[in-house]
Amino acid sequence: MPHKLATRLARPSEARDGTWAAELWRAVRHGKSSLFAKLLGGFLAVVALLASFNSLSFAFFTSNVHEATIRHNQLTLRHTVNSYENHFRYVQSEAVRLYFDERVDSLRRTADNSNYAQVLELTGAIKTLVANELLQMDNLVVYFKKNDFAIDRDGSDKADTLFAKSYRSQAYDAAFWQRQFDGKEALAVYPASEFVKGNAGTEKLVRGTFLPVVMRNRIAPDTVVAAFLDAGKLYGAYRYFDSDLFYIWDERNGIVFHNVRDPSVQLPTAFEEGASFVKKGDYYYFYGKGETTGLTYVSVVPNDKVAAQVSRLQTVLVVLLVAAVAASAAFSLFVAMRLHSPLRAIVSSMQSSVPVRPIRSGVSEFKLIRARLNDLLEQSRHTDADLRRKNDLLRRFGYLSKLKSIEGNMKEYADVRARVDSANPNYMIVYHLAFTPEFQRSGGTGRKRAAAAIKQYIELHTETFSRESITLQIEKDYVLSLVFDDPPAQTMLEALNRLKPIFDRDKDACIVTIAVHPQWKQPADFTEAYEKTRSMVRQRLPKDETQLVTEYRPDSYAVFFSGSLEKEFMSHLQAGNANHLIDVAGRMLDAMEAKGASAHQFSQIAKELAGKVTRSLIEKHIDIPPDFELQAVHGHIDGCLTHAHYRAFMNEFARRAAELVAERQAEQDGVVGAVKQLIANHYGEDLSLEFIADRLNMSKGYLSNYFKEKTGVNFVLYVNEYRIGKAIDLLRNTNARIRDVALLVGYENVNSFIRMFKRMTGYTPREYRKNLNCGSVEPND
Repeated sequence: MPHKLATRLARPSEARDGTWAAELWRAVRHGKSSLFAKLLGGFLAVVALLASFNSLSFAFFTSNVHEATIRHNQLTLRHTVNSYENHFRYVQSEAVRLYFDERVDSLRRTADNSNYAQVLELTGAIKTLVANELLQMDNLVVYFKKNDFAIDRDGSDKADTLFAKSYRSQAYDAAFWQRQFDGKEALAVYPASEFVKGNAGTEKLVRGTFLPVVMRNRIAPDTVVAAFLDAGKLYGAYRYFDSDLFYIWDERNGIVFHNVRDPSVQLPTAFEEGASFVKKGDYYYFYGKGETTGLTYVSVVPNDKVAAQVSRLQTVLVVLLVAAVAASAAFSLFVAMRLHSPLRAIVSSMQSSVPVRPIRSGVSEFKLIRARLNDLLEQSRHTDADLRRKNDLLRRFGYLSKLKSIEGNMKEYADVRARVDSANPNYMIVYHLAFTPEFQRSGGTGRKRAAAAIKQYIELHTETFSRESITLQIEKDYVLSLVFDDPPAQTMLEALNRLKPIFDRDKDACIVTIAVHPQWKQPADFTEAYEKTRSMVRQRLPKDETQLVTEYRPDSYAVFFSGSLEKEFMSHLQAGNANHLIDVAGRMLDAMEAKGASAHQFSQIAKELAGKVTRSLIEKHIDIPPDFELQAVHGHIDGCLTHAHYRAFMNEFARRAAELVAERQAEQDGVVGAVKQLIANHYGEDLSLEFIADRLNMSKGYLSNYFKEKTGVNFVLYVNEYRIGKAIDLLRNTNARIRDVALLVGYENVNSFIRMFKRMTGYTPREYRKNLNCGSVEPND
């Protein structure tokens, strides 16, 4: 047997089976330095340490588990008390609002329910309040002492009729409700009772079991607000404890609510101050007093249930102990795998004939295997390297010829093309290197040197998942890797994902986008596959991080913001308003970012908008500076890589454009300035061209032609744009009615205002405000 084990050790291919017998033989031969001995010792040490720690933890928690159970029941009851009290406070706050309601005040003074309009409005308000399911409220009654009438969700009625027929209870007759006017408490909660609909002695309809909550206000002592809260729903909503036995106690009124059906359960009515539970007989009574109502809330927990909770906690602790030991075993296995991975790497290198790099390890087996393997590979290393170099050179020439569509009849290319066509490539990976403006301005390492270094690293990294690949720098900012040996797609994608954190370390200098084309089978498809993969780079998002694109999506036109937002942009440009122009430009970029626009789409939109701005400046006879010419502007846009770059460019471009318009307007004579000033001062009035011409002692026709010639906009359009701009500000910043907004900006006819507003923004004023409030469109749309 020892001879066989020694023979297997000398054969690395057989030693891979990792049998216990082989590992034990290695442990005997190498002593403490063997891999098996180290793994076994680490496993036993970790298990022993964690087992001892968890045993101590188990002993500690077992001694404290009873206190933890009591504390758990105290906390859950306190949660219930706070929930009940918050609910009563909220109901009281709604009642206070009703006390200060103008309709309640008016009805209280007149004590006349013939004012049907006010009664209907108040009834509607009560219906809205009762419809709030979170309040658990069946009805709310406003009871007026004068004329003895009340208003609830169903309308108004005499109080004695309401409480004797609609909401009748044996515990609460009409005299009880009349006595509520004599009470002093602002909030009083009375015991729950069954309320029915119908006269005594007739068929009745059970409404439910409700808690009457009476609220008073010293300002209006002749008015009482009573809320009927569903006791069962309140209990269901705020029951956070495990016990099914619960009751609420009031020192004056006795038991307010309880669900105790067991006659053997005593219901104590005296509770010690400063304590939170008491044990009597076979039950624990956990209690807490409400700060707002003064009610005492009691949860009754059988002693055997507390014992069961203790038992459950002990079970949990035992499970945790077992889980801790299991986790220690898993952790030890993980450590063993980490230690064993160098050995697997050596075996893998042996199979692939790749030299093994030096390994830092105290395990003697690693050194032995590495020395033996390198001795065997040294003999063929130089020959294989020379052959690979020649083959790579031929393949580079062949693929560059195909990629650049170099066609010809030259005989010398025949052998190269034959190699290309026979290679039958499987995957194509395109790396786009986008150097940031900051890097190019810093004067650091040149672009060519940086690109060459990145290309070299890509080539080395590609060899980690492909033994048959080639990497070329085919264009200034593009690197192409071709993979021929068909590695698993998942392996290749994982390797490419590992490049992301590496490239992101230098994202301040260069942002890399990686595009992977799926398999293609025929070398004739090479050119089409390259063009498609290169176009996939344009799908990258404008973010400062390395991105991996694996799916081809054809270019399509997308609408990222409404036309009205673009109209608003051009309107502010016409007015030379830099701040508003920058704000609208920012909202355009925000809309594109929210809809996931790619960097290519950001560039297209920015160039399109820049073209419109330039044409607008030319129409205004404004001299375009050199950096505003389209070629220069497009150069700036092409340098934008991230959202921050586009935002900085758009802010500066909008600011400069607005300044050019403002400077042009400042150069115009005082007549145009006077006209604009008069419009700004009187836009809310009945403003007309005749009014302006009279103020300036000019004829109407001459002033109209002069204003149009100097500004490029006719007088009426300028006034309407100015008024709609002011209306937008009012709709955005105030709650004024649409009719009032129209009057404030100079429109006597609200329909004319609505038509003009929709013509200029794409929305009616009401639609605009609604969309602004709900955030479904950009502000100021």
